[in-house]
Amino acid sequence: MPTDGGPYFIELGDVWFDAGPGKADGGHRSARAGVRHVCGATMGLLAVAYDADDSLLHKHGSAGPVSKWAEEARARFLAGTATAGPDAAAMLGAMAAAITVVSFPVTPETVELLNGVIACSGLVATLQDRLAAIGGSYPDHPAFSFPACGGGS
Repeated sequence: MPTDGGPYFIELGDVWFDAGPGKADGGHRSARAGVRHVCGATMGLLAVAYDADDSLLHKHGSAGPVSKWAEEARARFLAGTATAGPDAAAMLGAMAAAITVVSFPVTPETVELLNGVIACSGLVATLQDRLAAIGGSYPDHPAFSFPACGGGS
């Protein structure tokens, strides 16, 4: 699997994020300025947060910060229902409920899939099915036990 086909890559046993172009000349890509550590490849989890109604990708990265972002976004939507009219309150509640987080283990395949979702956010609509297919290659990996990887609202 290619490891330099998108912003996320596995190097030195960890997952890294690089929003810049290309690979560093003569060295590790993770040593470039602007590259940040995301998580360990053996124990870390990656995640995406998206709107389940329209498959809009909101956030991606390490599972902890993505889940925290989703909780805070839901809370902001729900806080707005207190002062909104009935129609707006219903809309804000639906928007909060539509925020879905899917977390998954680090493998070369899942990193490639995450890069694909970033390149074409419409792929997020099929993310859980694609992860389940990848998980078939890792039958003993506990993080591939769905629906533990899912979880909206």
